[in-house]
Amino acid sequence: MKVTVNHKLTSAEAKDRISKLVFALKKQYKDKITNISESWNGYKNDFSFRMQGMKIVGNILVTENNVTVNGKLPFMAMPFKSMIESTIKEKASELLQ
Repeated sequence: MKVTVNHKLTSAEAKDRISKLVFALKKQYKDKITNISESWNGYKNDFSFRMQGMKIVGNILVTENNVTVNGKLPFMAMPFKSMIESTIKEKASELLQ
């Protein structure tokens, strides 16, 4: 899965907004998400977590003009791939306006 959203922010501002969103999502879904691991290295965030027994692994890359979310979805989540991608794109577009 790969979703790219363009933005007109500085890379630092885009990263800050993404970081705050990730923190809020971890708090909001703490009863549904387990084994959370995330690590920023510059403008790249490598992450993994388990949700409903499925392991999700990926990264978020913030650049000067866009934010790209790359992720590996488990086989069981593949029927929902397009819905997941469109939701990520919609929420990221709102966040990065």
